[in-house]
Amino acid sequence: MNETYEEAVLRKIREETGLEVKLEAFLGIFHNHNMVWSNGDAAHVITAMYTASIVSGEPRIDEESYELRFFGKDEIPDLFAEDHIASLNAYFHGKRYPLLQENRSKCSGDSAS
Repeated sequence: MNETYEEAVLRKIREETGLEVKLEAFLGIFHNHNMVWSNGDAAHVITAMYTASIVSGEPRIDEESYELRFFGKDEIPDLFAEDHIASLNAYFHGKRYPLLQENRSKCSGDSAS
């Protein structure tokens, strides 16, 4: 509640990876119309994707993860989620949109707003 997309992504990255990041650009909104998790839950997932750079922290996994790794373009494993596939395609085709003005200082790590 009461979070922008940008604030939520910064929080989720911190919670799930232990990393503090600086958002650099917005890639877009992507959909996975038929997501089914291993427990059988199904949903239409709507994902806001960003580019970011690491500011601080040490990578770690949480209870939602098995592993955390970085991949070069030619090393990315096969993906199954259509929103992840679409966002990587957008990234590799150079799609970038500016962050919302109201969130630029929050996402750059500046404490003044």
